[in-house]
Amino acid sequence: MKILPLSEISEFIGRGIAPSYTDSDSGTLVVSQKCIRNGDLELSVARKTNEEKKRVPDMKVLKVGDIVINSTGTGTVGRVAYIAAIDDRSTVDSHVTIVRPDPSKNVWPPYLGQVLRSSESQLEAMAVGGTNQVELSRVDIGKFSIPLPSISDQKKVAHILEQTDKAILQASVIIESAEKLKQALSQDLFKTDQMVSLGDYAEVSTGSTPTTARKDYMIGSNPYIKTTSITGDAITAATLFLSDEAVQASRLKKYQPGTILLAMYGQGKTRGNAAILRIEASITQNAAAIEVYDTLNPDYLWHYLRSQYENLRGEGVKGHISHLNLSHVKKLMIPLLSYTQQEQVAKVLGLVDDKIILMRGIKDRYKQLKIGLSQDLVSGEIKV
Repeated sequence: MKILPLSEISEFIGRGIAPSYTDSDSGTLVVSQKCIRNGDLELSVARKTNEEKKRVPDMKVLKVGDIVINSTGTGTVGRVAYIAAIDDRSTVDSHVTIVRPDPSKNVWPPYLGQVLRSSESQLEAMAVGGTNQVELSRVDIGKFSIPLPSISDQKKVAHILEQTDKAILQASVIIESAEKLKQALSQDLFKTDQMVSLGDYAEVSTGSTPTTARKDYMIGSNPYIKTTSITGDAITAATLFLSDEAVQASRLKKYQPGTILLAMYGQGKTRGNAAILRIEASITQNAAAIEVYDTLNPDYLWHYLRSQYENLRGEGVKGHISHLNLSHVKKLMIPLLSYTQQEQVAKVLGLVDDKIILMRGIKDRYKQLKIGLSQDLVSGEIKV
């Protein structure tokens, strides 16, 4: 099997244009970094450029068989999408690189797309620069090594990996449908005229953060939850454990299963997330612990708070570091149904959650399968 640099099997490798954006429907679509997601193009977020002001060179007009690679930005650099079909005249901006396979070099475009998609982590690692300023040059992309079996084998490998992609996509569609169903159910199931203050129906407190100067504090058997673990899901295990001395010195309370945690601080999407403990654990001072009284079902409250994620992010103290505090949490208004109704709501939404969790697991297994298959098929360890 030959292994060639990408530049030797490509007709064109180059960045896109500096767009002259327009709101006109007659403009040319411009693929930007945010359009390249999960190996595909999300053109609903693409803007248009006015070619009357600045013409797009023919080489930079996207064609079926092209591969596009995000080439700047921490967290986005290295993302790849294959152009299997395109309806409208389109190009890319200067943060994206076009790779156009050379038809005379015995390379099957869908195969090359699969190889590059499976190599996103390596492409990301090739980027150079400082924080949020990383860049992947077209020269370095051109040096990337591509295993090149026969055309017939390339077609077989591409077909196998495309079938795995379809399974991943199908799981994604089911997850998206279930999440939309849950959102619709939440809007209906929590309807009531009786809204009450959370602080009247639950004990609201917070944890503490042990000193980081004592490295030995971070070695122990006592589960400790930080806001990064509060992602909306139930917490069934901890990733950080403290020593007995750390728990005692920091006067950490051990919260019981059924306690709801609400992230009051956190970068990105963390703040406003709610989780429910399924284990005994201590928590950070950046999260609120909500221990419900007997008239409130913990799972019901957890589901309600999750449905209010966007609203919760708008609550609290605004500023350089926007955050919630215990006073805001206690004043949150919640719908109060009868306890039996609360149990029924929690059960219905829990069943939808189970479906989502199941499909996420299936999707993750397919993704891991594809990684393994990609390596083995491309290397020739598995014969096609």
